Amino acid sequence: PARRGGVRPAARAALRLLRRMRAAHVRPSLIGYTTVMNALSAAGYVRPALLVFRALCADHDPDERAVHTALRACDGAGRRADGLALLAELAESGAAGEKLARRFRPLWDAKAAAAHKAPAAAAAVAGGSGRGR
Repeated sequence: PARRGGVRPAARAALRLLRRMRAAHVRPSLIGYTTVMNALSAAGYVRPALLVFRALCADHDPDERAVHTALRACDGAGRRADGLALLAELAESGAAGEKLARRFRPLWDAKAAAAHKAPAAAAAVAGGSGRGR
């Protein structure tokens, strides 16, 4: 997908910086990982954003912002299955991950239900139900 000006180069630069840090055995902070995920997501790089999330989880317990950023990457690309897989992995990762998964799962399901209803509603409007005339 076409993106605004410097979004893709900025995402690549953020990913390069993260790789250099890890190569130098410098552990990126939770905020650092989340910032890189955000840049990748904005550029449309969903798979790399999810890989960064998994690296974050290996180094830190994810917080709500990190989980939200990863799910937003999935949502923005229409990758519901990836979001569900992420929530399932999180639920199995321990007590803190299970708590985050329980918090985000209903929101994810509600968003999916709304997205499922939207095409049907649009079709009804396009087909002209005759109501309200």
